[in-house]
Amino acid sequence: MSVVYWPRDLLKPRHAAINPAPATVAGPASLSGFRQAVASPAGVWAITYDTIAVASAVQRKVFRALAAQIEGRITPIVLPVYDRADLRPVGAVTTAAADVSHSDGANHDDGTGYAHGRIHATVQQAVARSATQMTIDMHVGAGPEPGQHVSIGLRLYRIKSIVNVTGNRTTCTFWPPAREDILAGAECEFDKPVCKVRLIDDAGLDLTLDTGRHGFPSITFIEDPT
Repeated sequence: MSVVYWPRDLLKPRHAAINPAPATVAGPASLSGFRQAVASPAGVWAITYDTIAVASAVQRKVFRALAAQIEGRITPIVLPVYDRADLRPVGAVTTAAADVSHSDGANHDDGTGYAHGRIHATVQQAVARSATQMTIDMHVGAGPEPGQHVSIGLRLYRIKSIVNVTGNRTTCTFWPPAREDILAGAECEFDKPVCKVRLIDDAGLDLTLDTGRHGFPSITFIEDPT
């Protein structure tokens, strides 16, 4: 199934809410008043982009094109997570992006090399679907901390706790449970994490413009865990 990538730099929200929406089941209260609650792996991300500036002609056309491409709840959308640098591993702030050449030391015809991310991390060993713990090798940048976001493929996860740190290898727990099997060596995206979502309703991309020029829509999305 095709997906649409949200234009990260062109349609930025003024406020972005990235919140877990856990699914829990609670039993009846006992005589003591205690009520047992059990979490389900069906919990999803609920994401709101609030006050998106649609002011220029380019922004208006791109927004309208997105609405036509996405067609309500039909098409999955890959959303960027607009976390500030201080919410990402330390290397995202202190390590400059590298200008990497080819293996023979040569660059492109214009003299530039490949842009290298400020964080380079991979999964150390395979993680089974529905697991909640993984080990990450940090090749560039400091180790992850609780509360930070990381995406693997198009799946978004949040670090819950740190279990063990050995050198540049960190074992951590995360939420939500792994959406699919994760292979050893899979890239962990801390710099620009993303999440695959759908609109929460078909009218989510309706756009009203003030005098046909300016609009500031707010949009709510729900994770697509499939």
